[in-house]
Amino acid sequence: MPAVTIWHAKWCAPCRATLADLVPKLRDAGVEPEVVDIEDRPCAARYEHIDYLPTVTVTDGRKELLRSRGYPSDEAVEAIVAMGFGAVSF
Repeated sequence: MPAVTIWHAKWCAPCRATLADLVPKLRDAGVEPEVVDIEDRPCAARYEHIDYLPTVTVTDGRKELLRSRGYPSDEAVEAIVAMGFGAVSF
């Protein structure tokens, strides 16, 4: 099953908005995202080439299936949910 990771930083205003809006939508759809602060895990952020905040990634354990940079659009959220998690309504 795909894994969703939301990369953010505490000081990033768009990141705070993304967390406030996206996490409940994903949870309502049965998706539990991993939320990673790049300041707490800088090596992981570099390894994953996180160069823009917020960034949402979907991986299947071996490869990246989707990457959304910046505040995710409704279409990006729908694409994330459609990757094997069911459906979400807005």
